Amino acid sequence: ASAQAAITGVVRDASGGVLPGVTVEAASPALIEKVRQVVTDATGQYRIVDLRPGVYAVTFELAGFRVV
Repeated sequence: ASAQAAITGVVRDASGGVLPGVTVEAASPALIEKVRQVVTDATGQYRIVDLRPGVYAVTFELAGFRVV
């Protein structure tokens, strides 16, 4: 058996407004494909599922904003 998890959240700007259309990327040697990407929905929510145990680097990117 293997454990799997998810990374979830809501992306907001400095004023607290939600940001749809943000590319959220989780990168880890634990992933077969090394990187998994999703895009936030209309309410700024994202969910990256079926993650294997490991350390992940998560980045957020949207045109007009700096990459975090």
